[in-house]
Amino acid sequence: MKDLADLHIHTTASDGAWTPAKVVHAAAQIGLGAVGITDHDTVDGLDEAIEAGRATG
Repeated sequence: MKDLADLHIHTTASDGAWTPAKVVHAAAQIGLGAVGITDHDTVDGLDEAIEAGRATG
């Protein structure tokens, strides 16, 4: 179901429970085509999320 997305997810880079990589991998496992990581006041998890996305496809 690549036409679904979750556009509001926090990661451990701010106040979320999962790392950016875990968010990306979990989203792929349930069939999401995209995620919007919306961490508070930081982009610290961006590189990790991008790398996970590339690895996931």
